[in-house]
Order: sequence, then structure tokens, then C-alpha cells
Amino acid sequence: MIEDWKLNPRWVVPEAQIGFQRGEGHVYGTLTGALDWRGRRVDLNVDADYTVAERIARVTVHFANVEPSDFADVVPELAPLDYIAAPLSGSLTLRVNDTGEQLGLNFDLGVGAGQINVPDTLAQPLDLKDARFRGYADGGKGILFLDEASLTFADGFRA
Repeated sequence: MIEDWKLNPRWVVPEAQIGFQRGEGHVYGTLTGALDWRGRRVDLNVDADYTVAERIARVTVHFANVEPSDFADVVPELAPLDYIAAPLSGSLTLRVNDTGEQLGLNFDLGVGAGQINVPDTLAQPLDLKDARFRGYADGGKGILFLDEASLTFADGFRA
């Protein structure tokens, strides 16, 4: 079981493989397993490390075929993903200091075929062929930086 003592969710990963390595001023851990997330199986690979000198932890979660809305309500900076109904794969890397303060979130996300639905803006949903988003969210400043954002729609239009 994995518990987030700050956000209070609890996840059960029944067949998890967890490993830790400790070095001089550094701890590194990995977790591999399948998570039952909202009634769906999600395969996860997690890499984490903590550097004593910097007093900073980095956690990277690699995942595949997740609903984007699943991240929208867990990671506030990714709330716009709630408009996308399509399989999401990629990685999220969170950096936090030793008090739990979020320092930043890197993301590298690929989206498969589905729809974009923004009811207040679009008259009807847009059929999506695929999309790619890569960037960084600075939680402290509330700024989202996009290094890459591309969308290919079913009708061949690219943005």
C-alpha cells in the first residue's frame, strides 16, 4: 500500500516490486506494479531519489493508457486535461523539498485518438487523432511552460 500523507489518498499495488539503494548522501528507489485506479488497471513504473545536500526529492511516474481526467483532479496544474477524453501515456516528474513544498512538475505526455470537449467554448467536441504535450509547471509561481504542444485532428488539421 502507498499512502500520501499530505493529500490523503491511499493506493493498493498488490504485486509491487520495490527496490531501494542508499549511497553517500543519496537514496534512490524504484517501484513497479499495477494499480487499480478508479476500476481500471494502470501499469506504473516509479523512480524516486532524495539528495541530502539539496534536501530535494524527485519522483518520476511513468504510465500508459490512463484517462487524462484522472490527472486533472489529482494534480491541479494539469486541470485542462479534464477536457480530453482519450488514452494518455507518458511521465510526470515532481520535485519537492524536505517540507513537502512542490518545487516543480515536468511532464511529457502523449495522447491517443479520442475527443476534446470544452462545452463553454466549443459547439461540439473535436475528434482528436493524437497529441503531444511536454513542459514544466512551476507550482510556486503558478506558471505553465510548454516546450512542445501539438495536436492532430481526425480531419487532418494540425495545431
